[in-house]
Amino acid sequence: MRGGIALRYLMKKFLLSAQGLAAAALLLALAAPLLWHALLFPSGDAGDQLSCQSCAGHHRHQRAHLGWQDEGAAPRKRPLTLTDFPAAADAPAVPFSTRPRRPVRMASLWTPSAAVLAQLSGGKGFRPQAPSTVTYGLRLHLSFPKDERELRELFLVGGDSGGADVMAISLESFVASLPQLLPARPEIFLVSAYSRGASELVASSKNAADIPSLKGKAIAVSSDNAGRYFLLWRLLREGVEGSEVQWVPHPSPAEAFSALKSGRAAAAFAGALDIGAAGETLLMEGEAAPSTAEGERQEAEAEECDPDDAPTEGEDTALPAEGAPVAELPTDQDAPTEPPDSLHTLASTADAPLLSPIVLVVRGDFAARYPETVRRLARAVLAEGALAAESPLPAARRLLERFPWLPDPRKVLALEPCASLADNKAFFGLTKLPAHPVPFDELFSSMVRVLEAAGTSGAPSISAEDVFWDGPLRSLSDKAVGLAKATSKTAQTAGARALPNEASESASAQEPAAAASEPAGLLVNPPSEAIPAAEPTAAKASGPEDPN
Repeated sequence: MRGGIALRYLMKKFLLSAQGLAAAALLLALAAPLLWHALLFPSGDAGDQLSCQSCAGHHRHQRAHLGWQDEGAAPRKRPLTLTDFPAAADAPAVPFSTRPRRPVRMASLWTPSAAVLAQLSGGKGFRPQAPSTVTYGLRLHLSFPKDERELRELFLVGGDSGGADVMAISLESFVASLPQLLPARPEIFLVSAYSRGASELVASSKNAADIPSLKGKAIAVSSDNAGRYFLLWRLLREGVEGSEVQWVPHPSPAEAFSALKSGRAAAAFAGALDIGAAGETLLMEGEAAPSTAEGERQEAEAEECDPDDAPTEGEDTALPAEGAPVAELPTDQDAPTEPPDSLHTLASTADAPLLSPIVLVVRGDFAARYPETVRRLARAVLAEGALAAESPLPAARRLLERFPWLPDPRKVLALEPCASLADNKAFFGLTKLPAHPVPFDELFSSMVRVLEAAGTSGAPSISAEDVFWDGPLRSLSDKAVGLAKATSKTAQTAGARALPNEASESASAQEPAAAASEPAGLLVNPPSEAIPAAEPTAAKASGPEDPN
């Protein structure tokens, strides 16, 4: 009894003292983590397998929380790519140069707006007396790959290895192929044109009268998914989801259109030039392309000798006797007639031209080493595009040289007009007024989401800021572009710069000789104002000397 009273007295005196309270708090602080760990993880193995933030006494758990590796564990490595290094890592130390020692290599598919690029470079390849060199002081080498796969390969190879430094490609195709293009550090710096009907969704009148009737049917498209973004938008406008149609890929838009004509697809998405090359000109107001001489000869022979009219063996070809009853022959009106399976347009990029821009993309290493050259190229493309809008004849000649079956190339040029400097600054958000209806960042993010949902793109983490370079556009003004356009127009009017035909310069450029015929003579159903021939100039154009 007395012992208990003494114990309680001592504990009361000890706990009420300041030293006692501090000692008790210290003991509780040291024992609490151990007690908590013992209650949660009775087994030591389970505690080693799970991480515990409150367990300060376990060194292994602390290292795991901080991201450290144990001495015996294999190090965690992330695969390195070229994007981890500076874009111009292979640039020489000295001397720094603002211009490349070789021509700028540019690649583009043959679209209507590519005629302006061909006019700028003087044709395919590098030509010392081209407008790009004479007027703009920019040596340009232009190539035309056969499809987008070859276009991407040239861009990935690079201009130093015979590929391309700059390429012209649709924004949709760029977004779809961005995962493959990332090693080249691509940067968009200009919108060269907008598609205002240059591509169409064409269907057979028997298989698809309108867009809702395409449900469950095949649509032939190119394997590079060109136009898929526009088609998905257009189908949804009519209440048709992308999963409700069959997408049939083909190597090229031309082959996709051939699948439509052969009946293997109900509709096809192709360009104006692809449709015209197949003998149809739905985008040229129904004017048919000229038939070849061989085709005319075969048609004439078929009309002279029709095998259906020839008598078969054993058939009685004698005339009936006079006065004998003759069966009444059916007339043309009584014979059942089946309307021919004609092709018609269901949709075209003219329905939404802002969704199909053509952009110029430069390699990151080239842009870092030669920013002034890229600025000159942007100014030259803008000035030449503005000049083509006022006077389309030179660009129309370039288009007619490549596609001589075109009834009027000026109508085709109007399907893909060039963008102006004001359009570019508004599109990329470099000016507050006027505001662009579909700005670049919104369109880019929308394409990434839609193409990713459709399974045609694999770069959801890339933002619009990662692939856009605003340096060339910020350094250009309307005055600079207008002055360049006026200089080019003056040189063209005065005859100071020639418009060389590819056939006349094939020897110097080491290219196959083209047909030396004047494009104006190849017009079928020529309009009231035929395209005049380019007048050669006697005087050599003056311009910067070619260091090579």
